[in-house]
Amino acid sequence: MSAVLLAAVGLLSGPATQAVASPVNPYVYYVAADGGLWGYTQSQSGIWSTAARIGPSGIAPPGAHVSAVRLPGGQPSVFFVGLDGAVYEACPQYPQPIPITSRGVAPPGGPVATGAANGRFVVFTSATGSYNTGGAVNVPNPTATYAPQEISNPCSPSPVQLYTNGSSTYVPGGEMAVVGLPNGGYGVFTVDSYGAVRVQWRSPTGALTDQQLTATGTSTPGSAITVTPTVNVPSTPGALSLFFTGHDGRVRVAHPVPGGGQVGGPVPNTTGPANVPDGAQLAVSTRASGLMVGYAATNGAFTIAQLSSTGTWLRTDAVSDLGYVVPGSLAAATVGPASDDDGYWHCGSEVHSPVHIHIPLVIPDPPPQPNWDIAGPANVTPGAFFAAA
Repeated sequence: MSAVLLAAVGLLSGPATQAVASPVNPYVYYVAADGGLWGYTQSQSGIWSTAARIGPSGIAPPGAHVSAVRLPGGQPSVFFVGLDGAVYEACPQYPQPIPITSRGVAPPGGPVATGAANGRFVVFTSATGSYNTGGAVNVPNPTATYAPQEISNPCSPSPVQLYTNGSSTYVPGGEMAVVGLPNGGYGVFTVDSYGAVRVQWRSPTGALTDQQLTATGTSTPGSAITVTPTVNVPSTPGALSLFFTGHDGRVRVAHPVPGGGQVGGPVPNTTGPANVPDGAQLAVSTRASGLMVGYAATNGAFTIAQLSSTGTWLRTDAVSDLGYVVPGSLAAATVGPASDDDGYWHCGSEVHSPVHIHIPLVIPDPPPQPNWDIAGPANVTPGAFFAAA
């Protein structure tokens, strides 16, 4: 059966007790060239550990999509799709990644997006045309529509549910972004088959609302998109910050409102050169005082665009040498434990090692010289995905 639907797993109970290290320590993850999940973390004193493998090698395609999230006050969980097509999760209370679905649920290494809602993890992944409910019943896709997959915290005890969301315009294998809402609902964002940015809101009762946020042809179908709940729009409390690329080499920000509508239209970043690859992966670093969006530019320089707390574009700075990163590849962003102004960006480098750089949330003028630190061995494949929480 062709890959025509996305299945869902919903955990009804709360998260398991997490008691490994301090809950504010940031963690960074990637799937290395050996097919194993690797990770490293930062201590309370600001010292980064050396990347180490978590569990066995050969569990996922090198460079696979990874997505990490944590519940308030808890440790992170990271999710990916293994070589066997099962969705895996790794969390501090387990010594290695564990499958949380049956095999063949999703394309190996395929897109994964995570969020937290009402004390639960919510994870979506592009799935194959059938899914298995607890190893007992194989349910084929009855309508041949496309839908994002949702999974909630599998590090907690059962019960677990499988269910689907319908979306006739979802691009098979397309990227997605998830945000949890204070009321326990959540939104799933995609670029549909017509190049329009869309969101599917799910209320706490399970009611779905599908909304088109931009005109058709705005972005590349199935391309990368990212969203954060941290924004201060005085006229509309609760509005989100949503980032995606256009066809003109620029990142755009929009402010959708949970449940429907948005504040104004998408605004392109014109504070820097038009050098954002079409469909590029985007990473966001958020604090109450502002936001930063990081991307690998067309010239291979890792670049950061800064916004105010109200979502206004402020400036754009290259923070690496040319050719340092694969254009359009994904980085991960973390905030240091010592200061609100400490921000770190993590990615693979031209020497195939995991690297990170410290950038203050308020970038000085002139910007600092690139000073990237190596975080582990040369085992990062070109364009590998990074995730942090």
